[in-house]
Amino acid sequence: MTCVGWWELRRDALLHSVARELVLWGEDVLDDPGAGEIAELLAAVAAQTAADSRHPDFPDAADLLARAAVEVARADRFRGTLLPQVARHLRAALALLREARLLLACHRSVPLSDAGAG
Repeated sequence: MTCVGWWELRRDALLHSVARELVLWGEDVLDDPGAGEIAELLAAVAAQTAADSRHPDFPDAADLLARAAVEVARADRFRGTLLPQVARHLRAALALLREARLLLACHRSVPLSDAGAG
């Protein structure tokens, strides 16, 4: 395998990881995600999260999601060139997505398993 081939596989794996994180925010599973498509979805999720007032940490989570969208958009600008830079931006986006998810999970007042209990 060539060095470029390894980076392409790494980029694709990171894109799939970011797409899987989007599923946790209510988006559909993407079969063959592209960076541009993911960036647009992330921006939409960030806007929806910012508009939602059900949780006090939603504005902070929305900011993290918007920053993740910017990172994915930066990765998309490189398209197939400078694959190490693409991977760096995708890793940054993935870290921001996970931080947003953890922000809400850590401050949940009622565990999900007890939410329906009366």
